[in-house]
Amino acid sequence: MWPGHIPAGIEIHEPTSQMDFLPSISSITGAPLPDDRVIDGKDIMPLLRGEPAVSPHEILFHYCGVWIHAARYRPRTGDDVYKLHYAWPNWLPGTEQCTWACSCLNHHTWLEHPKLFNVAKDPGEKHEINPSSEEYRDILHIINQAKAEHKKTIEPVPNQFDLIKMMWRPWLQPCCNFPTCTCRDPKYDKTGA
Repeated sequence: MWPGHIPAGIEIHEPTSQMDFLPSISSITGAPLPDDRVIDGKDIMPLLRGEPAVSPHEILFHYCGVWIHAARYRPRTGDDVYKLHYAWPNWLPGTEQCTWACSCLNHHTWLEHPKLFNVAKDPGEKHEINPSSEEYRDILHIINQAKAEHKKTIEPVPNQFDLIKMMWRPWLQPCCNFPTCTCRDPKYDKTGA
């Protein structure tokens, strides 16, 4: 709730993304968005105010690392929200979890025929839309076309997930008594030490 801006008790059932924070905060503050890159997020303040009926996103891509594993499509009319999976998790039998932590490559199978669900009606993704149906073919075409257009906007960057960048780097951590770095702030120390 934000009096005068966002009504109390509002619930949003439309697809949004963390990417929407930047454009929304930019809209609130009046600060300009960077113009030297593509901004995938959208200003969702009108949605939060209850003004539009649908998400500003027609398509949202679900990345795992640098790979698009799924895409969500919100038609401009109706209540449907479709999710198309290009990769499917390799869950432990009888569960929806991986052995320890799911990785982008080792715990997914790339699908020859992507799985399509209407997550507005089937949020648990238990009832796949028949791949031979006209609905499936139409949605597949729309999402694949959007995916191809999206990929044209991507510029290669250095891998942010390489092993060196993911390793712990103690010299980047706050430390008050090197080399042990076991400092305690008396304000938060409840042990009395």
